[in-house]
Amino acid sequence: VMRMATAISLQKVRFRDPRATEPEWNYGSHEEGKEEYLLKDGQVQRNLVKVMKDREMQHFVDLQHVELNKKEAAALELNHSEVVLPAASSMLSKDTAEDVRSHQSAVPVTTGSPESQKCRAEELLNLHWPPEKFGDAVLRKAFPTKALGVVYVIIQQMQLVKFDLRGTLRRSDDTTFSLMLTGPNNGQAFVQMYLDGIDFSAPKSNVPGFVHQASVLDHVFRPMEHHSRMGTERAGGLKRGPLRVKFKMLVEFQMKNGHWEVKPGALSDVDITFGNGGAVESMINTLLDIFGKVDELLLETLWPMVVNYFPENVVQALEEVSKKDGQLAHHFKIVAQCQKQIGDRCGSDRVDFFIKDLTSVDVATSTVLPMYLSNLSPSKDAMEESLALTLLNSYVNCTFEHAKSGKSGEGGPLQGMLGQAILSLSMEDNTRAQVNVSTQAVAPVKMLRCFLGDRVLTGLLPKEPSKSQLKGAVSLRQNELNISKVQLQSFRLPFAVSGKEDAIELSATLSRAELVLNETRGMMETLVGHVDLELDAAKGLILRRIADGYPLLSMDVSRKFLESLFHRVGDKWATPRNVRTGAQHSPAGRIDEEWRRPRAQPAQSLDFQQLLVKADASVGVRFSEREQEPQLGEEPQEHLQAHVSLLLHATLDMNSFFWRAALNRKQHDYGFIFASVVGAWGLNAQDLPKQAAFLQISCDQVQIFALPGRGPFEQQVYSKDIHEMFMQTGTPEFERIGDKICWKVQLKVTGWFEDPNYQFCGDANGMISIQQALHLQLTRLASVLEAQDEAKVADEESTKTTGVRFTGEEEVFGDSTWFRRYNAFDTSSWSPEIPVDYQKVETPLQRWHKAVRQVT
Repeated sequence: VMRMATAISLQKVRFRDPRATEPEWNYGSHEEGKEEYLLKDGQVQRNLVKVMKDREMQHFVDLQHVELNKKEAAALELNHSEVVLPAASSMLSKDTAEDVRSHQSAVPVTTGSPESQKCRAEELLNLHWPPEKFGDAVLRKAFPTKALGVVYVIIQQMQLVKFDLRGTLRRSDDTTFSLMLTGPNNGQAFVQMYLDGIDFSAPKSNVPGFVHQASVLDHVFRPMEHHSRMGTERAGGLKRGPLRVKFKMLVEFQMKNGHWEVKPGALSDVDITFGNGGAVESMINTLLDIFGKVDELLLETLWPMVVNYFPENVVQALEEVSKKDGQLAHHFKIVAQCQKQIGDRCGSDRVDFFIKDLTSVDVATSTVLPMYLSNLSPSKDAMEESLALTLLNSYVNCTFEHAKSGKSGEGGPLQGMLGQAILSLSMEDNTRAQVNVSTQAVAPVKMLRCFLGDRVLTGLLPKEPSKSQLKGAVSLRQNELNISKVQLQSFRLPFAVSGKEDAIELSATLSRAELVLNETRGMMETLVGHVDLELDAAKGLILRRIADGYPLLSMDVSRKFLESLFHRVGDKWATPRNVRTGAQHSPAGRIDEEWRRPRAQPAQSLDFQQLLVKADASVGVRFSEREQEPQLGEEPQEHLQAHVSLLLHATLDMNSFFWRAALNRKQHDYGFIFASVVGAWGLNAQDLPKQAAFLQISCDQVQIFALPGRGPFEQQVYSKDIHEMFMQTGTPEFERIGDKICWKVQLKVTGWFEDPNYQFCGDANGMISIQQALHLQLTRLASVLEAQDEAKVADEESTKTTGVRFTGEEEVFGDSTWFRRYNAFDTSSWSPEIPVDYQKVETPLQRWHKAVRQVT
């Protein structure tokens, strides 16, 4: 029926084309008055062109009638004087009938956008498994599929048993990078979960029924097993079992014309299994295959994230640098194991994680940095305002002067440079943490002279002896500051008097000092610091590691600061990554709270302080200079090596609260107007209808249900897509009858074109709200192609800033509400979510019971 309705709508659009009346086209059909094919005897058959003409004439008469009675209609008084009745018949408040037709011919006829499908599936999910009863499930989702229709999935409990993933990203040659995801011993990476309380339903398919029937027999023959948390029960079955995902992926991508391109032949190997065998598991695994293309999903999900680590400007720079002048490698390892594993599940929700991450960079600074500065071309003002650009420019000038002097064989400004720092964190519980920082560094004299200049460096260097020193220790405990033996030797402070340069040279020793401070505030409870800094005329600036093993800095973090930090992390985690910001008349625009569908469940929050049981982490950074051995005929080049490492041991309490928050964090904003009202429904007769009914506008459709009916939302008496209303020649008709406002609709029962008239009547305030909601939704539908054009412009800007390019055309439907192409590096392209400040919660059942109370 829906396909036939779509076909008729499309044919009507074709009829309105100016060429329709030309003899050679003749409405793109057959001779008027002659049928292309005949229906069976007794079936109704009418010529569509004649039907349209009759309806358009009647519509014209109705419009004239409205204009003639406009003053009279405006003069009608309602029981509530503050309510103003809008125009009785208007499709879009600012459009004439001809304007409506022009919108109709421009809007896509085909419906079924991902937004409308997911929106309607979510509405049905909240009736199928209502939040009132199933709100504690860790996963409760509806998935629109082509093979099975809408599939509803619910999982009551979930545990992470094992996880092992290794990854390597490296530069293969001058133009190619490779990404490999593997598991231990170069095998498959794997994830093992245990799922409990599983159920799924697909009302439009018999497959779930077959699985349920098979599970009855399958369950009987399973052995009994005992678990401390679940008691004695049969192993596996439909309701519970282990879920194992194994995958391996190798992708190569190349730099081409300033952007990334995936090389053909990407390899992926993905296996997903549920349970430990048996008929039920075989059927569920078959369903997983029907949902299918998991390997493609893996590539589509991970690939944009990896590619977007390298924006377009970085790609352009790398293209100009050979592999030997610019090398990059990134390695990571993530391993997790639950505590107290018992068979396929765990006796505890706590999971131990080990993460190791290493990034290595090796670039020829004497080649890359001058090239980078040349491409950047900063202005003089920008150079003076930025310390980084000033230092970069100083280094580039030094390399040019070094090359001109013919001393390239003696080593460049960075020769002998070294920098190393280690930051470690220890958190035994989630209320206290200790941070230690240990570091050492060497800045050679050549490097200081390059960055500071001879004049400044000469002013800082002592005359006799040939070095300055600063050594000492300081501690802060509660409100007491203790300084123990601070030694200052030959520390020079240059200045100028009457144009002459001079310096004050200081030498001092402070044996001990104690200070009592006011109440300390901030992140630290205790602080211990040690310093050993030396400026040597021959060796340069040296920051030494303390000989007896003391760190540069040791700090106990305060409980209040930790609580504040975890709170800020939780707020950041709950903040939507993208929300609608455009004008309300655009289908991609924001929707005011008045017309927004309430949340079915409160926004999910995650308490990170309860999640993190304990953690030990260390971050290491090391910089050093390396001299590249020149090939025959080449000049030696300075190379800067950088290594960044992360080691993390952590224990997380991944209980049901965590999984429910993690799996349901995103609450999508589908971009459809919502409104509802209680009234009465019946034939359009002299008397008002008597059947109590509930009208709801949601997900681009109007639905009317009998109250109280056979149950919540079960007895539907009318349903129609608003897009279909838009594509028809008629307009929603509202009129005043006594103290009520009625909406006239047509219910197709006897044929396509001869339909009895029905009406829905309600109180003036509620019906005016419904009319305004309809007009707003119709206005948004009329702007689909405009929103698509705006999205294309935004995508082009996104490509310029991120370097990610799109191929092919994205299909746009008549009921689409989001038109941006997904770019993992540009959050403004992501599917919009409900704003965090909109917290109205009302389930469909609450809405229904509220309506029932109004009529009883």
